Amino acid sequence: MRLFPDAEAAQRDRAAVAGLVRGVLDRSRQRLGIVHEADARSVTDAPPPALVALAHAARRAKPEQAEALGARWAEAWDHTAASASRVIDANPAWPVDLPPPERHLGESVARARGQLPAALRSSGREIDVDVVAWERSDRDAFDAAVDLLATRWPDMLAEIGVSVGQVALLDGYGIVGYTDFTCHGAIFVHRERLRDSARDDLPGPVRFAESLVHEATHTRCNAAATGELFVRSTSDGGHRVMTPLRPDPRPLNGLFQQLVVVVRCALLHTRLVGDPRVPEEPVRNRRGVLLRQAEQAVDTLRAHGDELTDRGRDLVEECAWTAQQEVQRPPANVAR
Repeated sequence: MRLFPDAEAAQRDRAAVAGLVRGVLDRSRQRLGIVHEADARSVTDAPPPALVALAHAARRAKPEQAEALGARWAEAWDHTAASASRVIDANPAWPVDLPPPERHLGESVARARGQLPAALRSSGREIDVDVVAWERSDRDAFDAAVDLLATRWPDMLAEIGVSVGQVALLDGYGIVGYTDFTCHGAIFVHRERLRDSARDDLPGPVRFAESLVHEATHTRCNAAATGELFVRSTSDGGHRVMTPLRPDPRPLNGLFQQLVVVVRCALLHTRLVGDPRVPEEPVRNRRGVLLRQAEQAVDTLRAHGDELTDRGRDLVEECAWTAQQEVQRPPANVAR
């Protein structure tokens, strides 16, 4: 994986994930005696998130859970068929599934709520964020964000189209967006990101376009890491460090991904400057914030360079060089 988007490389990484999913489902089906007309060979090189979640559940299942897993197996294939049906009527620039609440999505949000910082969970405010159905106004704002990406950074949209199969809409308090390898291919973004911001004067389509780049980049990093390690200590047993985007210390792998995310998001805003649909000053301001966050992330990662693989160090330096070039020149009216 490199900093700049590459749809062909993303396809190879996605196929590697699909191979892992097929292998787990095939072994689990034989081990537990699951009977269903669809088998692991039905998993294409673009495994739907419901089937990825099924593979994670199947890997952990015990023989006494075979009947329950069989029911889940059928449900996951039903979700997959429904997803394919919805995509037919999706935005032609990016025919992605905008799903209603589904089992694998709800389970993911429940896990994410449980992993929130203790200070947030003990704040006294109810953590009630969950997946909700897309409304017409949400879809209109989504289409505007996709149009920005299609015209200002088509290479990025092409990679996102390969990496992401579902965009789950969140509402409620507690989480603004995240990815989850347990249902890889789905990204979760809060409805608030579709709306204009009074705080920084950014319109909803710009904010949502950034969220798509942000979460899809995490998805891309997760898929790439199945074939090439970037950080040696990828578990919670590694060093925890402060990061630009979270108030609590995170594993070094989290900071590594954040660096790639913030540099890509800065590059998005570079490409948005000069677009007549976008207010210039707020976009320049947001770009400056992201570049400062990138500088902070680079400094910390370099201080822990011995925990990075050679590929990890190469990508950190690519991000560092690109961010420095962005700082030294004004944003240009480019789209590539």
